[in-house]
Amino acid sequence: AGTARGIDTRGTRRLLARVHPVNLLLPMRRAALFLVLLAPLAAGCDLLGTRGGPTADVAARAGRTFQLREGQTARLGGSDHRIRFERVARDGRCPTDVDCFWEGEALLVMGRSHPVARYAGPDTLTTLSPRPGYRYADSLVAGPYVVRLRALDPHLRVGEPRPARYTATFALAKR
Repeated sequence: AGTARGIDTRGTRRLLARVHPVNLLLPMRRAALFLVLLAPLAAGCDLLGTRGGPTADVAARAGRTFQLREGQTARLGGSDHRIRFERVARDGRCPTDVDCFWEGEALLVMGRSHPVARYAGPDTLTTLSPRPGYRYADSLVAGPYVVRLRALDPHLRVGEPRPARYTATFALAKR
């Protein structure tokens, strides 16, 4: 049993059982299932609706205004320079249905990117007009462009929670 003309075939049978096509399919099925479930997440699909917006870049042209929702990116003037409206870090603006002695301020966290240029990290923009010595600005420089924050919507209202999504309006100019 297990020998043919004096040759032991038990090891050969075990090897053939391991490489049998049915035994090879099981790990391949697991890998295929893993890829099918993971591929949409790896590709940046928003299955849960957590980002709330398209992932395509907004085309911003010099001399014009453009809008970004939180999480959106703008490609500046057809160049490889991009800015991203990451989030609103703080919104302390005066609600629209109240008379305030000070307009208040909102702070936006912005990112910049370029295939070659190195940027120091996120920038913080303010809704206030810049003043000497203040640590936040209302604009940022990305390559040959200046991006200036013009508006942040929606405005707060008394008794309402902070908005789930903001939209910022920017103006793009050449330096």
